[in-house]
Amino acid sequence: MKTTYPQYHFRPHKNWINDPNGTIYHNGYYHIFYQYNPTSDSWGNLHWGHTRTKDFINYEVLPDNLYPQKETGETDCFSGCIAINKDDIPVAIYTSVSFEKEDIPNIQKSVFLNEDLTKFDKNRIESIKINQSDLPIIRNDWRDPYVFKVEDRNFLVLGAAIGEKQTPVVLLFENTDGSLTNWKYIKELISFRPVIELFECPNFFKLQNKWVLLGSPYQEVEFYLGSFDVEKLDFVVEKSGVIDHCAQYYATNTIQDDKMRTIIFAFERGFSKDQGWNNVISTPREISINDKNEIIQKPINEIYSLRKKLLINDLSFDLTNVKQFTDENFVQSEINFNLKLKDNLKTNLVLRSEKMGICQILFSQTGVKFDNIFIPFEKTNSIEVKLLIDHSILELFLHDGKHCATRIIESIKDLNCIEFRGNGEIKNLNAYEMGNLNITES
Repeated sequence: MKTTYPQYHFRPHKNWINDPNGTIYHNGYYHIFYQYNPTSDSWGNLHWGHTRTKDFINYEVLPDNLYPQKETGETDCFSGCIAINKDDIPVAIYTSVSFEKEDIPNIQKSVFLNEDLTKFDKNRIESIKINQSDLPIIRNDWRDPYVFKVEDRNFLVLGAAIGEKQTPVVLLFENTDGSLTNWKYIKELISFRPVIELFECPNFFKLQNKWVLLGSPYQEVEFYLGSFDVEKLDFVVEKSGVIDHCAQYYATNTIQDDKMRTIIFAFERGFSKDQGWNNVISTPREISINDKNEIIQKPINEIYSLRKKLLINDLSFDLTNVKQFTDENFVQSEINFNLKLKDNLKTNLVLRSEKMGICQILFSQTGVKFDNIFIPFEKTNSIEVKLLIDHSILELFLHDGKHCATRIIESIKDLNCIEFRGNGEIKNLNAYEMGNLNITES
């Protein structure tokens, strides 16, 4: 099927989406809310769309119930989160935006939901006062609240730019009454170089014995890994890097489920306009830390239940000659192999149509060039490779998830051949046709 429309990445059937927000595991469902324009395939008029799933294969799209209250001057409901308060009531905290007047600061609002998260209360509470004591002077576009809990204390982080120099920061707030509707400013959790304009969509969470801060500074999603002193409320960064080597993977959010997994989502962007739809939610990834204190991301196990026909079955071969495999089902597939490299030599994986090459992935001992992205790593003679292909989306995982990169390449819709050339040895090459998600809309 020669279409750019992805088949195993979630999105509603039409219109614009962007940031996942309000992601939560609740009463047996994984809930993903997301920025949604119900009237157009372009950005604007932002509501919260809503889907839920029990298995990441079957999705139910529910009516978008968080909508801008135009009568109050609210034009858009920007990103935020959902958490459960002390009375077991779900509370959404989001950034309320008015584009009617440029001088109006964003407002951080809280709103109650019903038990199954399908209906928002009409009453909305301004939950973070901009004039509270000690809060620094803030540029009007502060936004994207994210709630976390530690030792029975409720905290919230939020991206902002402060002071005369508009220094980009993540601000820390605390709610002490358990309502999640009244947040007091505590301190700056972290500040950044002025070259970053704003650290959008901050996520702060405990991962094994470390703390991780994620954020989207108008470029690749960055991570900061370290320790968090809950008494002093200090975050000490030990290392940093990027979650994905491409900014087409953007604006993360997380779920921690009853299997003790932390799952991250982003939206994937870079599609053509005027198709009736735009952007998708990424393949959900389980994020963890290995014994070398490195961030590891892997597609969640549920995605493998979409495997259908085996296209290539456990082949191994030396690259003494060009090796080609042809199958129209590569356009919606999963490809795995281990590459053994020889000193100072390279191997090229070319994704092809009948007439031309579409994309190249060039492997060397010190890095991988993936289309126009370069992924550096320490010198090695072996690279474990996983590639997810979905009509216009490529998601690459290297070294068992130590390095990840996403590319939107719409000409992938014509893919029917993969070609290996260069030097080295391919071990255990497997390829699977992937099935479709089942997405139903109410």
